[in-house]
Amino acid sequence: FSKVLAPLKRALLQYDARLDKAWSKKFALADELLEYRLDAFAALTAQTLEGCEADSVIDQLLFCPDWQRTSYWKKYKKTVTTATVVTQTDSAVRSLLYWNAIDQLSTPQGSE
Repeated sequence: FSKVLAPLKRALLQYDARLDKAWSKKFALADELLEYRLDAFAALTAQTLEGCEADSVIDQLLFCPDWQRTSYWKKYKKTVTTATVVTQTDSAVRSLLYWNAIDQLSTPQGSE
């Protein structure tokens, strides 16, 4: 977990530090754990029924003890594998980068 997500987060923030908020929102449970905010992680885990009802598909797949309780599984009804987690992570990161680029284009120069 931390051997993959920590370097990924570091690389994204080196690319653009403004991605920090978007990362924290997209991967809420994972980010709390990566940053060792264990009290916040425990509270968020409880609020999301052990991650099963987390906003992020990645958080659902990484933390929910029973994937059949996740909205991802309920929608697609297919077996969750490591490849599923990798594919969903790739999609989420691409989405972060895309929307960050759109935000940069829509923000007038010098008003950041």
